[in-house]
Amino acid sequence: LVFAEGFVRGRGRAFLEAVERTASEKPVLVLRGGRTREGRRSARSHTGALAGQGEAVAQALEQAGAVLLDRADEALPAALAFLTSPLPSGPAVALVGEGGGHATLTSDAAAEAGLRIEPLPDDLAAHLRDHLPPFAAIVHNPVEFAGRSEYDARVYEKILDPILGWPGCDQVILFGGYALYDEALAAFLDRRRRETGKPILIHDLYADEEREAFAALRRHGLPLYVSSEVAARVAAALARGGRAHARASRALAWRREPRQPEGLAELPPGIRGAIEDALRRPERALAEDEAASLLAHAGVPVLPARIARDEEAAARAAEALGFPVVLKVHDAAVPHKSEAGGVHLDLRTPDEVRRACRETMRLQPGGRRPGSGRPAVRITPFLRGGIETICGARRDEHLGPLLLFGAGGIHAESVRDVAIRTLPCPRAEIEEMIRATRAGRLLAGERGRPAADLDAIASALEALARLVLSLPEVADAEANPLLCSATGAVALDARVILREP
Repeated sequence: LVFAEGFVRGRGRAFLEAVERTASEKPVLVLRGGRTREGRRSARSHTGALAGQGEAVAQALEQAGAVLLDRADEALPAALAFLTSPLPSGPAVALVGEGGGHATLTSDAAAEAGLRIEPLPDDLAAHLRDHLPPFAAIVHNPVEFAGRSEYDARVYEKILDPILGWPGCDQVILFGGYALYDEALAAFLDRRRRETGKPILIHDLYADEEREAFAALRRHGLPLYVSSEVAARVAAALARGGRAHARASRALAWRREPRQPEGLAELPPGIRGAIEDALRRPERALAEDEAASLLAHAGVPVLPARIARDEEAAARAAEALGFPVVLKVHDAAVPHKSEAGGVHLDLRTPDEVRRACRETMRLQPGGRRPGSGRPAVRITPFLRGGIETICGARRDEHLGPLLLFGAGGIHAESVRDVAIRTLPCPRAEIEEMIRATRAGRLLAGERGRPAADLDAIASALEALARLVLSLPEVADAEANPLLCSATGAVALDARVILREP
């Protein structure tokens, strides 16, 4: 159990590697401080440590196999549960106990903690009714005893045995108890959790008191909580623990595989020259056409494009590409082209292109490429349909190279639907990071949408990872948006920022 506020400069990766090695053998729980701006300020003031950016650090720790905890009141209860409980195979929980109110509150707590509450099949619920009072109303998960446990402790065994055998249950929370346990019940609960590999956590109203009924539970190492909310959060931590162990073991095995890392092919002279020129410019950024060429060299699909320096050249370029087209300002000093008014979409005629070119060139009085003496615009085909995502790779001062995927386009920063992974990482991690986002669920065909080519998206992410791992000059490489559809993925815009020497 670790309390961590941040990393000493340059030691973040070493800590993550230590977590990964350890988590492949035993659970590693991390209670994080410095999750907020105010918390990070406090951490720096009293330790001098560098608290990492919250979301990147959280996802990097989970990738390494850590189980993250957010609250101090759950840290020790979770650690004690991990000492004595098996790790569940998934997030599905069965809720069983006394009290309709407790059933509702525990359901809320479990759902809010990220657990899944599957309804019991009708035949299983009908079987349970045979062991409950005729007026029992809650029997489809949660299952409420309707007072039966107050005079018949064996009801736990009669109800739990079939529930533990149900595939929709990965673990059990017993809620609303009244300190009515004996040695036989404690032995049954301990034996069945070991036999099934499904944890059993107990919420009891009197758990913070010294009562003889609890002695049997504690002798068998059964986790006991006075708060159903803490019980639910601990159950969720146990569920994350099973996945964390698998991730750490997979990553460790991948790192130990003998293989040659796949690097970039030698850069063409034009791209190498563009990088050397950009290193001498104050913005240290490639122009979009240069960035797109570099991404294409790495393996990211990009659109065909033409550069034009006057209205007539722009109109001819649009006709050559085929209408409709997109016209954008082409200047490395304008990284946010939409905000500057330098993007014109769905242009359908030469006159529309000329007008857009005229407006765009007025925006950039200083936007001249070295040696050109004239401003420029970039023209590409306009594509409809698909889902816009953001794919990027960058270097973090604490964590090293990172890969990023999420909802893209002009709303990327406001939506904040992003998954992050440290690099290098297995292809399986890249595929999981896509599925971990809301955008990824839409891409998989959620809400009746046609499924996108997820393999093409993962390959584009792999290409960006290869780029940033192969070129030490690159600080940040991004395709935003990467347009994803059933026919593949293509970068509609490209950005590359270079590192300071």
